[in-house]
Formats: sequence, structure tokens, C-alpha cells
Amino acid sequence: MKQTECVKVLAGTGRRVFLKRDLARLLGHGGDVATDKTVSRLVSSGLLERVCRGVYRFPLAPPVPGVADVYLVASALRRGQYVFESLETAASEYGLISQVPLGALTLMTTGREGTFDTACGTIEFVHTKASVPEILANTVARPRCPVRVATEDYVVRNLRRCGRGADLLREARQP
Repeated sequence: MKQTECVKVLAGTGRRVFLKRDLARLLGHGGDVATDKTVSRLVSSGLLERVCRGVYRFPLAPPVPGVADVYLVASALRRGQYVFESLETAASEYGLISQVPLGALTLMTTGREGTFDTACGTIEFVHTKASVPEILANTVARPRCPVRVATEDYVVRNLRRCGRGADLLREARQP
């Protein structure tokens, strides 16, 4: 497939972030070798950016208003799992801790734990055994963002449950 055709196909999806398997399906490749060659060619020409292993950003797609690409990448990395912002990142946003995590996003997931260094910043996934109803009851959806955010009380509970950063909580939140 020619590069101009690839651009049309990718632009037609309305998406900005793709997994390698998405690209294989969209570009009509049956095997890994053909996909690897096409993706490599698109990356070399600047039509795709490799964000991390197996995840690519299509820079010609307009950014999602009000949503950082790191959230799109995180959602792609844990597709099919529940993912929500919590722990140190959310605690900092709520002003519960004075430290501000720079370039790192801490997320909880029903999927596997792991840390990914991406072109958008570091993403840390921490596994939770929480049920889906519990997660939905204690998180809030954000417009156009695929990653929900934990409520303030749920952030505190998660910090204590995981044994992370509870000592950093401001005095007002201590029991």
C-alpha cells in the first residue's frame, strides 16, 4: 500500500494512537513481516511516531481537545481493561500531597502492572482487585478522555491500600 493510501486509511479512523495490531488490520496486512516493513516506512517518513513498543501515534490526526496523548497511549496499552487515574498523580491534582509527579502518570488497572517509558512520559500501571461496580462508583469520567479519575476519597483509600504515599498525605487527610 502506498503511503498516501496509508495516510487516508489512518485519517479515516479519526484516531490518533494505534497498536501495531490495529495497523496490521487497517492496512490489510496478513503477516508480521509486511506490517513491520510498512510501519517502519511510515515511521521513517514521519507519518507515524513510535511512542513505545507496539504503540504508534499518527501526528497528522488532530489532538483530542483537552486530552493529553499520554491518556490515549495508556488506554491503548491496557485496552479491554478498566484504567483510572489515582495514587500519586491524582493525589497531587487534588492537593492531597505537596509533591508533583513530573513526567509520570500513575494509573490503576484491572490488568497487569507495569511501567512504560513512552514519548509522552512515563506511565505506571498498578493492579487493583477492585470490582467493576466499585471502580465505576468511585471514579469520574472526563470529557473525551478514555481514562477516568478516582474521587478524592478513593485516591486516599487506594494510597493506603497499596501502601504508597500515604505518609505524604497532608495533615488534614490523616485519620
